[in-house]
Order: sequence, then structure tokens, then C-alpha cells
Amino acid sequence: MLQKDKFGNWIISKEYNPEMLAEAMCKIKGFQYSPDEAVFWKQGKSTENDFIFTTTQLITREIADQIQEQLNENESLLICCKAFNVQPRDYPNITFEKIPGSILNRCEFGRDDYSLEIAEIPYKEKQFELDFFGEEDEA
Repeated sequence: MLQKDKFGNWIISKEYNPEMLAEAMCKIKGFQYSPDEAVFWKQGKSTENDFIFTTTQLITREIADQIQEQLNENESLLICCKAFNVQPRDYPNITFEKIPGSILNRCEFGRDDYSLEIAEIPYKEKQFELDFFGEEDEA
């Protein structure tokens, strides 16, 4: 999804069209990709009131104000964009993240393993064996 340009800077791969980028950001950020046909900025959701909007354009005050007006009081929005020139504190229900920074922050470089600490599954007291007909018998 990301590639380095000729100067060594991370950029969004040109192979990604806007829909592919929106779907990929949903996956990376833990949202379900489900674009709303009526509201352009509702591209995905993590809950009924928490949405994500991904764009490669600059988010200006005009765009942020337009979105804020459409956002219900109990809704929140994550905007992933290439750049923004708004004061995030002016939009309490909106979180702004820059691409590719928001992606790179979720990656770990220079690691040779990705071991995860997994909680031990509790051992069941009862063991079951299958009898001749494939039905469970308590051992």
C-alpha cells in the first residue's frame, strides 16, 4: 500500500484507487468497510456511531466544517488524509490522521519475529472420547 518515492519518502502507492485505499484503511484501523450511498464521508464503521473517512485530498476548514455539520452529536469520525490545515481541537468529534503516518505508526520495522503474547486457554475438566459411532462419551 505504501512505497518510497525517488527521494526515499513514504507515499501511497499509485496502484491504489480511492476505493481500494478506503477499504485498506478500514482494515488497518479496525473498521468494517461499508460505504454509505448518501453520505460521502461514511466509508466504514467500527460501531453504529463511529465512522472513518479516507481521502488523499487536503482537509480544509471548509471541508471539516461541512462534515461537522452533517455529523450527529453522538457520532465520531476518524479522517485519514494526506494533509489537513485545521485545528483538531475545533472538532471534538473528529480525529485527524495523516497518511502515510497513520499506517507507518502501526508497523514495526527491524523485527525478525512477531511473537504475540497469547493467554493460556483454560483446560477443561472433562475429556470426551468418540465412541464407535462418532458420538461423544464422557471419559
